[in-house]
Amino acid sequence: MRYHFDLSISQRLRDDPSRGIGFDEALEIFTHPYYLDQRSDVAGQYRAIGRVGERICSLVFEISEDEQCEFYHYIHPVTLWISSREEEELLPEAIESPQPPTADEIAELADSGVSVSRFFTNNGRTMPPILPRKEDALIESLRRQNLEQLCLDRKKQ
Repeated sequence: MRYHFDLSISQRLRDDPSRGIGFDEALEIFTHPYYLDQRSDVAGQYRAIGRVGERICSLVFEISEDEQCEFYHYIHPVTLWISSREEEELLPEAIESPQPPTADEIAELADSGVSVSRFFTNNGRTMPPILPRKEDALIESLRRQNLEQLCLDRKKQ
């Protein structure tokens, strides 16, 4: 799929504080799952709703074929805007944060009784201990303290 857009319109949209993005950024919509529908009043115009960075945006575009009407379709962006709440609801999976939850957020879910299995591969295996048991650690600590005391006592002599 190729695309072509008017650079001056793209810049005007980017400079508009209520939009803040141009067509080149909005094409990111097509790199994630997106919602697609067709305008009811203008044949040949479509609306794609999807993720652009941290925002959900709506892009109106047209599709045309190359001169030979083969192989390549061109996306011609017409306009774009930051999606409304109603539009966002058409694409629930895009609303979820692209960032994975932090370990603390996963722990909070687990603490509240929610299964957290979806955050892990669940293809693990049982491993042997890599840290000593508390009793072993206490014995080792006491042993080190005794050795240090012996060394200090010898230096004093």
